[in-house]
Amino acid sequence: MNELPRADPRWLLARERLQNRYGELSELVDASRLSYLRGPIQHFSEDEFAQIWAEAARDPNRPQNAQHSVYIHVPFCKSICSFCNYERLRPSRPGLLDAWLDRVLQTLDTVAPAVQDLTFHAMYIGGGTPSTLTPRILSRLLEALDQQLNWSKISERAFEFDPAIMNAEKLAVLSRHGFQNFSFGIQTLNADVNADHNRGPQSVEMVARRFEELRAAGIQDVAGDILLGLKGTTPQETLNDIQHILTQFRPLRIDVFQLTPTHEYVNSHFEGSFEAFREHLKPFQETVPDALERFGPDWGYHVKRGEGHRILLRRIDDKHTSRPRGPMGSYQGMTSERDRPVQILGLGPSARSSIFGHASIETRDPGETPLSPGPALYEGHRLDLECEVRAYLVHCLRERNRVERSVFRALFGADIVDLIPATLSAWSSKGWISIHADSVDFVPQSRTERTRALLWLVPDRYLEHEIARRDQLDLSAGGIRHLVRDLSVEQPLAEGVRFSGVADNGRIGLKLASGGTLRLRVAPALAADTPPRVILSEAPQMDAAERKALSQSVARLRALIGRNLASQRRDSKR
Repeated sequence: MNELPRADPRWLLARERLQNRYGELSELVDASRLSYLRGPIQHFSEDEFAQIWAEAARDPNRPQNAQHSVYIHVPFCKSICSFCNYERLRPSRPGLLDAWLDRVLQTLDTVAPAVQDLTFHAMYIGGGTPSTLTPRILSRLLEALDQQLNWSKISERAFEFDPAIMNAEKLAVLSRHGFQNFSFGIQTLNADVNADHNRGPQSVEMVARRFEELRAAGIQDVAGDILLGLKGTTPQETLNDIQHILTQFRPLRIDVFQLTPTHEYVNSHFEGSFEAFREHLKPFQETVPDALERFGPDWGYHVKRGEGHRILLRRIDDKHTSRPRGPMGSYQGMTSERDRPVQILGLGPSARSSIFGHASIETRDPGETPLSPGPALYEGHRLDLECEVRAYLVHCLRERNRVERSVFRALFGADIVDLIPATLSAWSSKGWISIHADSVDFVPQSRTERTRALLWLVPDRYLEHEIARRDQLDLSAGGIRHLVRDLSVEQPLAEGVRFSGVADNGRIGLKLASGGTLRLRVAPALAADTPPRVILSEAPQMDAAERKALSQSVARLRALIGRNLASQRRDSKR
């Protein structure tokens, strides 16, 4: 078992201050967001997007056991649910659905040649609401995907739908193209709560009809989603809903997701108070998971619970219970339960493509209006090993308390202790983990506590970038030049110290009278209403007088940057 270095108490204190500031600004609503903290957004054309896929496909070091999936994002909804945190549109003008299809097919034409040597194992159509698509559009989409991509003979295909806008004709198209897995958002059986959340007139009877239609078509793999913590519901009512669905409709599984609120949701339903939302959610967290573990087997279901985000109930008599699920869960861009790297080709506005070890890229519209003419644009990040490790651990430890060291080594080619020793040392110093020969085990924690613990995985530079972004502090070279615009090159800042400009990497240069050069970087403040920090990043040996002059220069720079930033913020509010 590898030895961990002892965490430096000074580093722990400084790091906690950084994390606390990020927590103040972000509300820490869900740990999954930590895997997407990767610094400034990078932009790519559609041709560059295809080139990255081609690069990954011919990479001699690419994982040979990777699962390749296609995710198609359908952004349209008949109504916009107030709790939803995905990008979605109402199909408000004629031709919008066809414009969406044209965009997806154009992307497919560009990317398909780049991935011709890959075999795809799963397809997942989500949204939004995929069932807004007409049978004609569904047919054209699926025919193109089948023709242009290489599919495994046992590929799994899943489709999400809204019970209010699904019909037999759409189901027939999907069945012809091999879709076996269907899921729909039930959320609650309370029609009034559904209406209050802008879901429309969804009733128990409507849900029952959809189950009947799917069974009549010979489809057994049917699932539903329930949301835990909707305003207007109670823990007991939610348990009653789940019991009714399981005993009356017998779906293969039910996913119970804890509501992750947007700021808009909290503003609409909890008067802008996240604390009020957490108080509302608390009795759900305290009672529902335990009750499901007690009663699930009596209703005929296995219960698998994570650390609060998701509870899975799977029918005990399912003959395929041990079979790994292909598309289900793979849109996370993380390693699936098969302990295989997942590579996802995302098609459609806001769909995220995950190319293991290479990039995580989201599809965007090329113009101001949704589905503007022209090829899609892309934004995201090139990925390194740190980003992949963090994404895996965030999603893994969000749901459970253990990391298997052998699985980790198989995925990343090194032991967890060797790749993240500083993070493990911090966790160990807090008493949160125990390290064994075959695993790293976490103590049980609440959802918020676990999210705070997982913050230790995020490098300082990415936390600083996020804090700066939320503080309206531009850390690019142009942004720093604007904040020190009052200074001219060679201007004295203190005796023996002169300003020498801002480099292309955003570092501020200072010259000493002795000829030495200093480099400083600007970092966001760690408390509200204080100026940004100015940190020495490169320096020669200095005597006492030079160190004193440097201290005076930094104080002057910090005051200047603070004044200009405050002025900039005031101007932006006008």
